[in-house]
Amino acid sequence: EHRVLAKASKEPRISVLTSFNVGTIADSDYFRPLPELLSPNKPALYRKFTVPEFHENFYSKGLDSKSFIQKVRL
Repeated sequence: EHRVLAKASKEPRISVLTSFNVGTIADSDYFRPLPELLSPNKPALYRKFTVPEFHENFYSKGLDSKSFIQKVRL
């Protein structure tokens, strides 16, 4: 799921696509924003999550009909 909203700011926007094999990631490892990209002025927009949590939520929306991205948004 990907959505871009145009903003009037002149600040550049960067998108990065990453592909990896989740089979090589431990169940206890987290997906999260790179700490180097965060600051008090630019906090994380999404909480960290594990591979099992991603799989569990990605493949079934459940009764609340929320997408996974809605569930991890802070």
